[in-house]
Amino acid sequence: YITADKGDVQIETAAGKTSPKDAKLIGNVVIHIVPIEGGNISEGFIYLDDVTYISEKSQFSTDGPVKFVSADAQMLATGMELVYNDELDQLEFLRIINLESLRIRPSSQSTLFSSRQPSGDASGETETSATPSKDVTEEAKGRRYRCLFSKNVFVDHPEQVILSDELFINNIFESKGPAPLSSEADPCAVEGVQTAPDSNKQDTAPQPSKSEQYDETSTDIVVTCDNGIFITPMDSTSV
Repeated sequence: YITADKGDVQIETAAGKTSPKDAKLIGNVVIHIVPIEGGNISEGFIYLDDVTYISEKSQFSTDGPVKFVSADAQMLATGMELVYNDELDQLEFLRIINLESLRIRPSSQSTLFSSRQPSGDASGETETSATPSKDVTEEAKGRRYRCLFSKNVFVDHPEQVILSDELFINNIFESKGPAPLSSEADPCAVEGVQTAPDSNKQDTAPQPSKSEQYDETSTDIVVTCDNGIFITPMDSTSV
């Protein structure tokens, strides 16, 4: 659910059903992501200065600061576009326009970033397969997504440093329903180019309360890049 200080909402009624058409929410906008029973994600919060909803596209967007906080991850960014397909009950795409940093707590049950080098395939996707025996069960519970980081990608991992033009995380699992993407994913592949993270950017997003903060540790994986993040379903041709 979403809360905000104020907003303008246009509504329409069709076949006796009233639904929002277009909306603009302003001031301390918080998108509260509630985990679904049986899911493998934690409660999360997205903090925005404002957000615009266009019903024709099923699109939420903002040009302002974006801050995501959960027990497993923290993201600081500017600009967001999100399209959700209500009929298919799935995320069509999520684009973070300008990523400042993404901090991820490493999972003890999976490897988020592979230490293996790419084989030279143009797409850079060389380490992507999920466990086949679980496909039927997992398809019934949720969907899998691909995340693309691009342009001067820098990954500070406790065991390695990755420098890349493009970096994919494949088979990110999302529990069915309005839940955030899990940080548990298969290994990714990279195409290397040296760069350095920008450490001078400021966090301008609304601040979470103490109970909603991500506790940073020395074992966190930190990701930065110059061209944002693009998340789509695994079977999408957009990436």
